[in-house]
Amino acid sequence: MATDAGHFPFVVTAAGRKTAPEYQFDTKAVCIPLISSKGHGAAALNRIHYQEGKFALANPLFAAIPNNPETELLPKYLYYILDRRREDLFCPLMKGTANVAMRMEDAINVRFPMPSFEQQIEIVSQINKQKAIIEGIEMILENFDSYTYNMDDIPKHPLEKVIKGHL
Repeated sequence: MATDAGHFPFVVTAAGRKTAPEYQFDTKAVCIPLISSKGHGAAALNRIHYQEGKFALANPLFAAIPNNPETELLPKYLYYILDRRREDLFCPLMKGTANVAMRMEDAINVRFPMPSFEQQIEIVSQINKQKAIIEGIEMILENFDSYTYNMDDIPKHPLEKVIKGHL
């Protein structure tokens, strides 16, 4: 909260990004919180982030930057695999009673599946295609009644008249 607004993305634990006047990184990275999303003695990670380009990183996160992102470990693959398994991989490492957190030294030792670089490219491609389909469907659903039907002009019926099951 003490960081002034600026021109660079500022990766924080929240879903969205803030901005910062300066950047710390100019790369592709997976940004992983070291603190629980819930706090109060509960270990949870609601999200990790993928960020590329110039960006700043909030204190309770660390940037996982592949050593060889063009030949060994695709950053987006790392993001997808760690994000999918974040609860299983990182939450068991969290300790504490009030402020639940993990040490970066422990977090960097998590083990994850790492197929060949070519397979990583294919996996990321397939996930990106599926995500594009999902985003398109979500956009259609969000705008459905506004461009397809005027729902105000359609008669309303009580749910209990058109369903079988109820308590």
